[in-house]
Amino acid sequence: RVCGLRPTRQRVALADLPRIERVRLTYDYPDWTGLASEVDEESRDIRAVSGTKVSIEIESDGPLEEPLLVHDGRSETLAANGRTNVGTLAIEKPGTYHIAATVAGERVALSDEYAIEIVPDEKPIVQIERPGRDWRATNIEEVPVRVRAEDDFRLQRVELRYSINGGEWRSLPLDRGIKETRKQTLLELEKLGEQHQQASGSALLAPGDLISYYAVAKDHKHSVQT
Repeated sequence: RVCGLRPTRQRVALADLPRIERVRLTYDYPDWTGLASEVDEESRDIRAVSGTKVSIEIESDGPLEEPLLVHDGRSETLAANGRTNVGTLAIEKPGTYHIAATVAGERVALSDEYAIEIVPDEKPIVQIERPGRDWRATNIEEVPVRVRAEDDFRLQRVELRYSINGGEWRSLPLDRGIKETRKQTLLELEKLGEQHQQASGSALLAPGDLISYYAVAKDHKHSVQT
C-alpha cells in the first residue's frame, strides 16, 4: 500500500446464464443420396455428406437475447419463438459450431463447441458374377450375365457394355436409382448378330468372332467399371 493513496474499487456483476435444455438436428440430405430427412435428438455433433442442410432447433430454459449460431468464424441470427430458437446450417466442410446469446450486454457462448464432420462419398463397387470369365458360345446361344453393384448412397446407373469384333461399344441398361442391385440379363447372340449385320453390313456372327463386355456402375460423381 502506498501512503496517501486509496486502491480503486471495482464492481463485479453476476448474471445467470441461460441453459440449453434440448438440441434437435434435422438432416435434409441432397437428392442424389436418395436418403429421407432424419431427426437426431441424441447427438449434438453433426455428421453428414457435403451438401446436406441441417436445421438446428434449440430449446432453452428461458427466452434468449439475440441468439446466434456461430460456426467457421461467422455468426448467424437464430429465429426466436419463446424458448425455442431455430437456424439452418449448410454443410460444406468440417468444422465446429456453438450457440451464443447476449447476456448482460455481452455476447457469451451458451454451449460447448460441437463437431461438424463430412461423410465421404465412396466409389461404387461393381462385379460380373456370371460368367465372370471368358466364355465360348455358339452364334445362337443366350449367354446369361449377372452383374452385382452397390454404393454407399445410391447408384445413378448400372449398365453392361459390349463390342463385337472391336467395333462400336453399345450399352445395355441394367438398373438405376437404388443402393444395391444384382441384375441378370442375357447376351442373345443371334439377336446381337442381326443388329451387327444391320449396323455394319457384315455377315451374322460366326465362329471366331469376338464379343468383349464389361459392366459400369455410376454414382453421384464416380464411375467404376469391371
